[in-house]
Amino acid sequence: MIRKAILISDNGGVDNDISATKEDVKNYRDFLMSDIGGAWENYEIETHRNPDSNIINDLRNYEYDYTITMVSSHGGIEKEKEILYVYLNNIRYDCISFLNKSKRQLIIFDCCRTYIHDVKSKDDILIEHFSIPSYHNILSKKEYNNYIETCGEGIIILYSCEVGQASGLNKLGSYFISSLISAAKDKIRTKDIVTVKEALELSKEYIKKYPTNQIPEIFPIKINRYFPIAVKI
Repeated sequence: MIRKAILISDNGGVDNDISATKEDVKNYRDFLMSDIGGAWENYEIETHRNPDSNIINDLRNYEYDYTITMVSSHGGIEKEKEILYVYLNNIRYDCISFLNKSKRQLIIFDCCRTYIHDVKSKDDILIEHFSIPSYHNILSKKEYNNYIETCGEGIIILYSCEVGQASGLNKLGSYFISSLISAAKDKIRTKDIVTVKEALELSKEYIKKYPTNQIPEIFPIKINRYFPIAVKI
């Protein structure tokens, strides 16, 4: 199986700083590279901080067996069209911009879904680090990939909050990504496979410990079986 994870963040600007989004990228990257997260390799993960429009356009042409796209940034809903827009590097993108040509896609939007607002940002690209796979990595990856292949084709979209809600964060990262990772790690203690839906549902409870009223949502498109988010070997 050929897979790719694309982790995208926007650091905001002087007047609207959301620099903790870079922690979301680090936290989710670390989770993916762990055994329970699927033992993703360094070369399978791309990180983009404040990407320009050329990068976003290139990502649309990606075609793999499975992709995860996580976007942590400012966002908002256009009231008349009820469309989610995400701001990256001073450019507004509709949520469709993050779909690609892959057979199976998990898309995670960690951003507000309140009404439109603007943001300023700088341009910078995160540097990836080299890693060496262990024996457990290999077994985890095989289990993870095997389960994905049983799921069939389709798209799953995760939202950090409902329409009309704001998405909160602190200096350690966003409340949603932190809750989602914690939910996956805790759920895998009693199961061999934890699906994205199971982790999302549990994250609704975990996020209550933060000073926010946001409620995460899941939106599946032509899905027969939910993709895994964690495995146990």
